Amino acid sequence: IRVQSLEAKFWHKIFSGHMRYNNKSTPFAVRHDSVLIPKSEVEHIAPMIEQKLIEFFGVNRVPISIKEI
Repeated sequence: IRVQSLEAKFWHKIFSGHMRYNNKSTPFAVRHDSVLIPKSEVEHIAPMIEQKLIEFFGVNRVPISIKEI
């Protein structure tokens, strides 16, 4: 349950807050442990997500899976 609360904090507070403050014109939606962003923004947003995950969870590397839906 601790992992779920940490994931929720990251996606719904850390990531969402960063997006609202730094990427105001980019539409996004958080769905559980995924984020939906326009395809045109992936190259810009994915590295930021990885960096924020590394900072938040205190790890050296976080694998990110990018899927087109």
